[in-house]
Parts: sequence; C-alpha cells; structure tokens
Amino acid sequence: MFSIKQHISALFLFALLFTIPLFVACQNNSDDNDDDTVTYSVIYVSEYGETPAKISVEENTVLTASQLPELSASGYTFGGWYDGSAKAEAGSYKVTADVALIAKWTAEISVTADTAASAIQAITEAGTYTVKLTGAITSDTIIALRAALISLTDDGTDATIFINLDLSETTGLTALGDIDDGDNAARLAGIDSLLSLTLPEGLVSIGRNAIRNNKNLKTIVFPSTLQTLGRNSLRYCFSLTHATLPSNLKTIDKNAFYDDPLINIGELPSSLTTIGNNAFKYCKKIQPADLVIPDSVTSLGSSVFEEAYLDSVVIRQGITTIPYSAFKGADIIELTIPAAVTTIESKAFDDNYYLKTINYGGTKAQWEAIAKGSNWYSISDDASDEEANYDGITVKCSDGNIALTAE
Repeated sequence: MFSIKQHISALFLFALLFTIPLFVACQNNSDDNDDDTVTYSVIYVSEYGETPAKISVEENTVLTASQLPELSASGYTFGGWYDGSAKAEAGSYKVTADVALIAKWTAEISVTADTAASAIQAITEAGTYTVKLTGAITSDTIIALRAALISLTDDGTDATIFINLDLSETTGLTALGDIDDGDNAARLAGIDSLLSLTLPEGLVSIGRNAIRNNKNLKTIVFPSTLQTLGRNSLRYCFSLTHATLPSNLKTIDKNAFYDDPLINIGELPSSLTTIGNNAFKYCKKIQPADLVIPDSVTSLGSSVFEEAYLDSVVIRQGITTIPYSAFKGADIIELTIPAAVTTIESKAFDDNYYLKTINYGGTKAQWEAIAKGSNWYSISDDASDEEANYDGITVKCSDGNIALTAE
C-alpha cells in the first residue's frame, strides 16, 4: 500500500523548542541601543533543505523575497514560511517582534500518466500531498485523475487528504473539456480534495464548467499559452485566492469566476478582448481592488463586476458601451471613463454609494451626449455617512465639471 507518513522528527522538535526560547531571551529593545533603533531576530526553522541563517532587522521591516527564500528537498515540496498558521508573504509580512518562521513542506509523489490514479487512490493517511505528473497525458488521464481524487472523499465526509496537483511537466494536453460530455469529459470539477492546480504549457482552452465547484481549491497556475476561460469554468471555487491571469488570455466567458469571493487575478492582460456576463459577479474581495480595463478589451458583459468590491476602476479606450449592471454595488470610490464611451446602460453603476468622482476623458458636451439608461448611478440618502456621496458626484470633464445629484 502506498503511504507517506508526514511528521516532524523528535530531533526537529527538540531543536525548535530549544532555539525559540534562546533567541527570545536575546531580544533587543530601545534601551540597549544608543540611537533608539529597535531590532528583532528572525530565525528560520526547517526540517528539510538548507536552513537560512538567522537575520536581524529593524522594527516594522517588511521582509523581501530574498529574506523569505524558496527551499528545495528531494521528495518534498516547499510550501512557504509560516508564522504560526499565517503564511509570511514577501512584500507584506512585517516584523514586529522576534519570530521563528517555520518552513512548510508537503510530501511529493512523482508519477506518470499510467500510475497517477493508482498512486492517489493508495493514499490513506490524512495530510497534504503534492502529486507531480511527468510525460505525455491525454483526456483519459484527466478523467482517471478526477475519479481518483473524488474517491478520496467519496464517503461523503469532509476532506482530510488534500492534493496539490502539478501538471507543469506534462505534455499533450491542449484543452480541458465541457461538463456536458459527462463522464467522458476531461475536466477537474467538483473535487473536494483538490488544494492547488498547476496546468501545463500548451493548454489553450479551459472549457465550460471544467474546474468549477472545487470548494477547497486555493491556487491555480495558468500556463502562458492559455487563451480562453470558458463559461462557468471556475465558478463556485469559494476558497480560490491565487489565479493570476496569463499574458496571452483573450476571452473570459460568462460566469467564469462567478462567486469566487477571495480571488486575486493580478492585472487584466493586454491581450484580453472579451469579458462575459457575470464573469466576476460576487467576487466580493477581488484583488487588485484598483481595476484597469485595458484598451484591448472591446466587450464587457452585463453584471460583469456586480458586487465585486473595488476601490477604483479605470476603463480604457476600447469600450464604447458600459452594459447593464456592469458595476452595480461594486462600492467604487473613483471612476475613469474614456471619451470613447457612447452608452451607459441602466444600473451600470447603481448602488455605488461611495462614488464621488468620475474622471471623464471628453468635454462637458460629449458627456451630455452619452446615452444613459435609468438609474445608472445612485446617490446616498444617508447624510450621517461622511464617506458616502450624499452631496452628489462630480464628473470632471476636460473643460470643466458637471454635478450629478439625486434623480
């Protein structure tokens, strides 16, 4: 039976318990420094790989990528540095006290297309595993993988075995199929045990419903070759946080990321031309919150960013129509609209009660000439909320301002 036991050795625990009190006892404070500079120690603890040396940094230092180095070890996948249960992210993790950062590792299972499904089915011990495939794969491989992954939770209980599925070193896969093809579809949908997914170069299309309903999926790595995200392709992935869009992506179809509340998509790529209806609807904590729709995008669907909470939106020159409910309830504070826009449909910016400024690229006459649907914007009726647009919205045109008040 295939089983990988994940544990921290007694020696590792002893070293950890001995080391942490030692460096805490040596904590520096402002009384020990003539210049009142407070410094703290960062100790790295790892069971595998080459452990970095301790460093000292000033209080409130944000650690860089070089200070949170990637490690490697045969048979294991490095999962980052952790302060307790919180991952220390480069560029955001701030040192406010002496700290021991613990390296997180997952057992790695290297398999081929012929052995992948059986290797997954043989896992019986609770934990997180990285399954790394190599060589040529086909649609049949994907079908077998999905069945094996679903079998880990087919008793109806919550998942206790989690899989990081890495297809980055495989070849031959150009598309993931539609759910309408039934059990014969090459899809990776509805898998509670799937924690992360790395897709291979050469993949061009992710079809309709192909990766939807993966409630524990946190990270997906798209290949640079990907051009199309199909309808409902990643819908209802409630835990998905990292989904940086690839540089050659052209189409995000209807409902592609519908109700993925935690998603971080990075920048919309300059290759993108179409974003379909409801593509990011209900993505309530979408990142980045400052959204730029590039010139390449010529088509936005209705409700595309409805209730996807954003701080600012910049629409570039490719858009001429802002569709029905496109940004309804998105909590936008500042908006930029190009002179190319000729139509703003009903409810396009309805329920944005914190929108106070619209930066418009044309003249006041051009603004007035835009066809505008009913209730395309909202004014707050709550005078007690100082942040709301109770006093109206200012449209800043090239030749002066226009005041929008309650209709």
